[in-house]
Amino acid sequence: MLPRENRPLAVSAKTVYTVGSSSNDGTDRGGMIEDLTRVRLRESQQRVLTERELFSRVAARLSHELRNALVPIKIFAQLLPERYNEAEFRDQFSQSVIREVDRVDSLMSKLTFFAHPLQLVREEIDLGELIGAVLMDVALECARRHTTNFVYAGSKTAPAAQTICPL
Repeated sequence: MLPRENRPLAVSAKTVYTVGSSSNDGTDRGGMIEDLTRVRLRESQQRVLTERELFSRVAARLSHELRNALVPIKIFAQLLPERYNEAEFRDQFSQSVIREVDRVDSLMSKLTFFAHPLQLVREEIDLGELIGAVLMDVALECARRHTTNFVYAGSKTAPAAQTICPL
């Protein structure tokens, strides 16, 4: 800590070598100390701001999606006392509530997924096979969208075609 400012001091020490020196091994050694405190402080502040912005976006999106899911449930619940005797209304109410609760559950699952850090697994892969698998997925998406034009880039397992599938 610096005595007057009561803040931590970050330093970077470097050895400087010069040719033609008077030392025993042919070099003069010196050192350089650089105060990195302000740089580290700016980096830390930027990281905090970026994290706050991210959490703010996630919270806004989550609250929007939850509100969207709750609107139909609330409307049906408000109408339930006066329309309870209508079988069609009860069926719609039941289906709507189940669908929206499933939607909220899905949102919570996704949020829980992002709350846990991912574990990276490093392994050797055949890049040609990976590219072929990706292109096959794109081809399936093209088929799903009823688009027939697609280019395969030399995959061993995929047929050749002429043009690119517009996604």
